[in-house]
Amino acid sequence: MVLANKLSLSIDKTCYSIVGCHDTTSILNNIPKLNDTFISRVDRCKYLGVMIDTELKWQSHIDIVYSKLLKFIGIFHKLRCYVSGYVLRLLYFAFVHSQLLYGIEIYGNTRHTQLNKLCVLNNKILRIIQNKPLRTPVIQLYQSYNTLPIPKLHNFHLLCLVFKYFNCNKKLPIIFSNFFTPNSKLHTHGTRGTNDLHLSSVNSFRGVKCV
Repeated sequence: MVLANKLSLSIDKTCYSIVGCHDTTSILNNIPKLNDTFISRVDRCKYLGVMIDTELKWQSHIDIVYSKLLKFIGIFHKLRCYVSGYVLRLLYFAFVHSQLLYGIEIYGNTRHTQLNKLCVLNNKILRIIQNKPLRTPVIQLYQSYNTLPIPKLHNFHLLCLVFKYFNCNKKLPIIFSNFFTPNSKLHTHGTRGTNDLHLSSVNSFRGVKCV
């Protein structure tokens, strides 16, 4: 396909992963090749800024975001003595909130235990910026900035995607044109959930993360 479409790929930058497959014997016996060179297999790979791992736990991506945001603790500690609260709020949404928001529809769909370190760090940054004591309820920190904790932010953006699908479908990328399946397309019974979205049944944690 690469040659047929006259594409040029760097073998050193090309890799593959096996996701959600317990029995990899048949796959390993047919390792993909590019120009007669075997492509290397990896457990995680960055794609469009999101680190995808073979177990879909998103721990690698969360660790990367955590490392990026950790430096802002010291930065905001110093800045709050020199700039106004308005400027600090702008800086938070520009450098911290934007990092949390990118790909949250994907990485936010993981266990709370894995997401917890990022949530705690975000709480700490908000507390420092707003110069609030430790006993200040976390919910007040988010209400002051009119934003949401990471788990709720994940749910909110999923709901926004569903809303756009039903109300602004033509404005979404074409890949989302048939992204959701309503129950009415699967059966003709006049039930209360006819117009609801169909939820696939899964039996494993990895399956839940794939839905």
